[in-house]
Amino acid sequence: MNRPATPATNFLLQTIQSCPDLKWATPDQQWQLASRAHHKFLAAGEHLFFKGDRGESLFLIIQGDLEIYAKGPPEDPELILARLFQQGDALGEWAATRQDQTRSASVRARGNSTLIEIPYTLIKEIGSFTDFLGHSAQRGRKLKSHDSLVSQSPLFNLMTQQGSTRLNYEEKILPAGALIFGQGDPSKEVFLILHGQVEIISEDRKIKSSLGEGQIFGELGVSNGVPRSTGARTQSTCHLLILQAEDFLTLARENQEFAQHLLTLRKIYRNRSDEVVLQFHYQVEGQPRFTSTIQLDSDRQLITDFNVHSDSVSIEVIPTLGDAMVFSYREEQRDIHYQLEMTMGVITAARLNGPHPEAGRIIEAIRHKTPVSVEQWRKFETTGLLFEQAAQSDTLCHCMQITRSEILGLVETSSCLQEQVMQETGAGTVCGGCRGEIAALCQSSDNVEMHLLEISEFQPGFFRARFTPKDQTPLSTFQPGQHVRIEVEIHGETIRRSYTLTSPANETRWREITFKNEPHGLFSRWLSSAKPGSETLLLSPPSGEFIADLNSTDPIIFLVAGIGVTPALNIVRSRIAFNKGPRIVVDHSMHSNRSGPCREELIQTAEEHPDVEYHIRETLAGKRLRRENLQHYSALYPTAKWMICGPEGFEQTMLEHLNDIGVSEESIRLELFHARNSTSLDSIPKDSIAWVSGWVTTILTALVLSMDLLPHDWKEWQQTSGGHWISGSALMAFLGWQWILPMQRMRRSIRNSSSSLKLHRRIGAFSPLLLLLHGSGFGAGILGLITLLFLTHTVIGIADRSRISGAIQKQRFLRLWLYPHIVISLLLTALGLLHVWLILGHGGPS
Repeated sequence: MNRPATPATNFLLQTIQSCPDLKWATPDQQWQLASRAHHKFLAAGEHLFFKGDRGESLFLIIQGDLEIYAKGPPEDPELILARLFQQGDALGEWAATRQDQTRSASVRARGNSTLIEIPYTLIKEIGSFTDFLGHSAQRGRKLKSHDSLVSQSPLFNLMTQQGSTRLNYEEKILPAGALIFGQGDPSKEVFLILHGQVEIISEDRKIKSSLGEGQIFGELGVSNGVPRSTGARTQSTCHLLILQAEDFLTLARENQEFAQHLLTLRKIYRNRSDEVVLQFHYQVEGQPRFTSTIQLDSDRQLITDFNVHSDSVSIEVIPTLGDAMVFSYREEQRDIHYQLEMTMGVITAARLNGPHPEAGRIIEAIRHKTPVSVEQWRKFETTGLLFEQAAQSDTLCHCMQITRSEILGLVETSSCLQEQVMQETGAGTVCGGCRGEIAALCQSSDNVEMHLLEISEFQPGFFRARFTPKDQTPLSTFQPGQHVRIEVEIHGETIRRSYTLTSPANETRWREITFKNEPHGLFSRWLSSAKPGSETLLLSPPSGEFIADLNSTDPIIFLVAGIGVTPALNIVRSRIAFNKGPRIVVDHSMHSNRSGPCREELIQTAEEHPDVEYHIRETLAGKRLRRENLQHYSALYPTAKWMICGPEGFEQTMLEHLNDIGVSEESIRLELFHARNSTSLDSIPKDSIAWVSGWVTTILTALVLSMDLLPHDWKEWQQTSGGHWISGSALMAFLGWQWILPMQRMRRSIRNSSSSLKLHRRIGAFSPLLLLLHGSGFGAGILGLITLLFLTHTVIGIADRSRISGAIQKQRFLRLWLYPHIVISLLLTALGLLHVWLILGHGGPS
C-alpha cells in the first residue's frame, strides 16, 4: 500500500508500536490506526471519562500523567487504581468487552496530558475487532484482579499511587509446604501475601515466625543486596504477588513516600517472655494501623489488628481450636461493642470497638490459656468487664510486657515523646489498651482546666475551637508558633492530642486551635460535635521551638502543606495583633482550592496587609512547589528565615531543595513537637564548667608532660610499687566508669538523665589530671598512643552538640561526633587492658 508519510503520522505510529496492548495489530493495521486516529488534550484536573459512561474509544498516552480511580459512597475516599504516564500506556479498552460498554472507573489528568483516541469503530473497520476483544477480555481479567488487590492491600495501594503500572507484577498460587526460597539464596524478588500463611524458617527448618494476608517479605535482602538470611515456605495454600527486585528497587528509589513507608512497615520486637513479635505499621484510608503477630509457642500464634483512630482492635489465635461460643457487650451511647470468643473454656478471639482498657489482660489470658469462669462471662455481658480490679502492678503493657519503670526510665534518659517510646519499645502498638497511660507518663502535669467556649466549622471538614479557663483567670501570652497538648476523657478513656495554637500570641481570654475533622479520628470527631459550655478539657502551657521572632527584621517564608498552615496562621495573626514584625510570605500547597484550610482568611489578610504575602499551589493541577520557586524567594529575600510545616515527605523535599540552593541550616526551622520540660534528642544543655575545665586540664597536662614539669618527689613516688598500683588503678577505674552512662541508657535503668550526664561530662573534663598521677612524660609506643588518645578524647567529649546552634546542625554534628567519641573510648579501654596484661605478664609493677 502506498502510504503518504507525515511527521505527525510517524509519531503516532511510534506511539502505537510502543503499546504492548496493540501487538495484535499487523504493521499495516498499526499504520491505518495512526493515520486515522486523532489527538485529545486534557488540562490538569480535567476528566477523560467517568465511571458508568458508555465507552466508545481506546486511548493511548503520548505524554502526560493520568490517574484512574473509583469513587465509592459519598463518605468514602477515592480509591486510586492506577497511574499511567509512559508513552504508549493504554486505557479504555476494557469497556468494549461489556455488553453495555460502560466504563469501570473514572480517569482524570494529574497534569496536562496529550492522548491518541482510537474509536472502537475504527478497529472494526480495519478488520481486527475480534483480536482486539480477545486481548481486551484477557487484560480485563487481570485488571479486575489488580483492582481487587488495590482495595485489599494497603501496601499495593500505595505502590499504585506512587506510579506502579497495573501489570508490573506476577501472581502465583503455591500449595502448602512449598519452599519459596532458602537461606543463602539470591535475593531476586519481593513477595506480598494475598491469601494464606507463610512461615519464615531457619537453616535447620525451625519456624522463626509466620506471616499472613497483606504482609510483605523478602524486601530486606533485595534492599540490602545480600542473600536471603532466612528461608520461607508456605504454611497453607498461598496466593502471592511477586515483584522483581529491579522493579521494587526502582519504585523505592524514585518514590520517597514509598521508601519511608517501607522503613516503618515492618518491625521485629522480642518481649520479656522471649516471644518474637512481628509487627506491620501501615495506613488504611489515611488512618494508621498496626498488625502484630506474636509466636506464643511452637503451635500457637496470636494476631492483632489495631486501628488507632477508631480505637478498635481484633485479636485471634491460630490455629483455631474448633467451634467457639460468642459473648457480646454493647453500649450504644458510648459507641462501644465488645465481642469475645471462647473455646474449651478459654478465650480464643476478641473484637473490641471503642475504648478497651482490658485488652492487654485479655491477651495475657490468651497467652497463658487462663480459664474463664461462668461468673466472669456473666459479668462481661452486663458490664463489658471480665476481670476484677487488679492491684497496682508495675506492668504497663501486657502485650510487650513492658513496665512503668522502663517507660519512665526511657522518658528521663532520652526525653522521648509518646510516639518515640512506642516505636522503640513496641508498647501500646499491639492492642492499644495502654496508650493513655503511656501518654500520661510522657506528659507534664501543669495543665489548665478549661471550658469549650466555641466550636465552628469555617469550611467543610475544618473546625476552630476556643477554650477559656474554668476559673476565668487571664491566660499568659506565648511565643508565636507554639502548640498545646489537650487532654480530655472520651467514653471513659483519657485522650491527649497536640495542636498548634491559632489565637494571637497576646490573646489572654482564650486559646484557639484549628483542626481537620478526621472521619476515623476519635478526638476530632468528638470535638467537632461537642457542645460549647458543656465540656471541660485540660490544656498544657504553650510550648515548642517552631516560633517566630517578631522583633527581627528578617523576612519569614513559610513553606506549608494542607493543615500544616496553622503555625503560619498563628504567626500572621500575631504580627497583625502586635502591629509589628517582619515581612511574612506564606506558600501554601494544597490538593485543590476546595481542600485548602484557612485559604479565604489568608487571602483577605494579604489583601489588607501589604507585609503579608500568600501564594496558593494547587497540586492536583500540577502547581507544585519546585526548586526554582525557592530560588526566586531566596533572591528576593536573601536574609529570610524559612519555616517548613507539612507531611514528612513534603518537609524532607523542601529541606533538600533549600540545601541545594545554598540556604544555611541556621535559617531553616522544621515543625517538631516536644514534650514540655523535656530535652529533645538533638539538644542537651550547655555545661560551661565542663567546657572550661576540659580545656584547662588538657592544655595543662600536655604542657607538664611535654616539658617534664612534675616535681622530683612526685616522680619518685610514681616509680614505687604503690605509686604504680594506685595511679594505674585510678586510670583503669576511670576507663571503666566512663561506660556506666552508655550502659544505663542501653538498659533504660537511669532515673535522672540530666544529673548523670552532668556528672559524666565533668569527671571527663578533669580526667587528664589522671595522666599526671600515673606518668611524667608522653611515653613511647603504647603509652604514647594512650596519652595522645586520652587528651584527644577529652577535647571531643567536652565539644558535644550543646555547643552547636540549630536543630538540623545538631543532628548532623551528632552523627560526626558520636563515632570518634565511641571509637576512641573503645581503643582507650582496649589499650589500657593490653598495657595491664603486659605489666602483669612481666611480674607486675616493680
